[in-house]
Amino acid sequence: MANWLLLQGDFADETTMRLDAHGIPCALIGVTRPYGVMGITFPEENFVDAMTILGMDATKKYRTEETDRYGTYLIEFLEEGTALPLQTEFKEDLNDYATQVRVIQYNNMEHYRDMEPVLKEYTELLGLKIRISNPHSSEIPVAIGRDDTLFIWCWAIPKIRGRYDGGAATKIKSCFGIRLAGGQSDGITPTGVGVPMVDGDGNTVAEVIDNNIFVLFDLPHAPAAEPLRAILESYCQTMLGVDKADIAEKMTLKREEALAKEAEHSRDNYINACANRLGSEKERASKAIKEHNAEIADYQKRLVETYRKRDEDMARVMALEAIDGGENTKYGAEYDALAEVEKVKRVIVRDGMVQVYTDNIYINYDGKTYDIGEFRIDIGTNGELHAINLTRTISGKAHPHIDSNGWICLGNVSSGIAELIANYEFAVVAQIMIQFLCTFNAGPHYSVRGFPVVELPEEEKDKKEDKSEAV
Repeated sequence: MANWLLLQGDFADETTMRLDAHGIPCALIGVTRPYGVMGITFPEENFVDAMTILGMDATKKYRTEETDRYGTYLIEFLEEGTALPLQTEFKEDLNDYATQVRVIQYNNMEHYRDMEPVLKEYTELLGLKIRISNPHSSEIPVAIGRDDTLFIWCWAIPKIRGRYDGGAATKIKSCFGIRLAGGQSDGITPTGVGVPMVDGDGNTVAEVIDNNIFVLFDLPHAPAAEPLRAILESYCQTMLGVDKADIAEKMTLKREEALAKEAEHSRDNYINACANRLGSEKERASKAIKEHNAEIADYQKRLVETYRKRDEDMARVMALEAIDGGENTKYGAEYDALAEVEKVKRVIVRDGMVQVYTDNIYINYDGKTYDIGEFRIDIGTNGELHAINLTRTISGKAHPHIDSNGWICLGNVSSGIAELIANYEFAVVAQIMIQFLCTFNAGPHYSVRGFPVVELPEEEKDKKEDKSEAV
């Protein structure tokens, strides 16, 4: 299956018509990943032709980003100048957040077991959570939004916007004097955007941006405890300005201070809890009394309103009982009028719904006759109104102004129809709806394109001629 490209922008139906006219398949869509965006999509093989037709520069360099639409990739044009890292907010559910060390998003962590003790040691030393992943020779956005977490991305570089020289495959044979074994030496060149981590042999083994360490080789592919420890020690020295011994001493002092403060606070809290218990109970009871009084006042108000509504309903029942059945005659005449409306084939009434079945609907527009199909108009006595195409739907549309679920865009006549339904004037509603179904108003979101173009049947022509003669 060929890939499709998504060009971001506020495009109208006229744009798709231009591409259609040149034989380029296209559609207007929206995606939510990598972020919410609308645009026009077309096959990757038609990129140059599509850009030329749209009056855009087809020679401009670009990269693509995977979207939540299978086989569809968002176009990101590369701008001249300094490259900037892309960022993404890192989120976890509560259970995962509570974990000190966790593997995230990717696998390929063959030697994670010998790495885990080192990672746990440094969570204690740094007082940070650690999230580690092996994207496997990939570009990864810089994780943000978590100052309490250190991110380690193995065999990865930061994903950036713009032009850069990094990302090529390379071999890194050692890390801080530790020889890398086999496939562990598979590496990737740095982007130059982050702070380089260089060992004593001049090897750039990692790239650091804030609390993200991008290890430039396949660290978990072979025994990794020692290279990992060397990288974390270098991170402490170069990025935090302290060595391991200093961190351990500071952490010991911090824990002792925390324990002393905790004991002091616990003693104060115990005294306050005991001394304030009676006062708190009195305050709670006083507050409850105020709430009870407010509830009593509310109940009295609701009781008076209930008495009034009961009396109003009793008066209405007496008035309805006085009716002599004349309303039944009126509603019977309304049903007969509904059944006689032009283009109405039959009427079915059940469960509070009046269902009007129509003859075939045609729309005359721009010198052409479009076959729209037969409809069932559902008029609910509760005010619901839908129109279901029993013949066809085109591109998710039952009619240029009706979607496939029967939802109708009535515009400024909707309030008038609601009033007719409330007065049970269903014959007039049917007449208005049939006239609506035979009408098309062009607009940026409405199109009659796709419905069959036909010759108007003879019986329809005769009806039009009869109407013309009557006028």
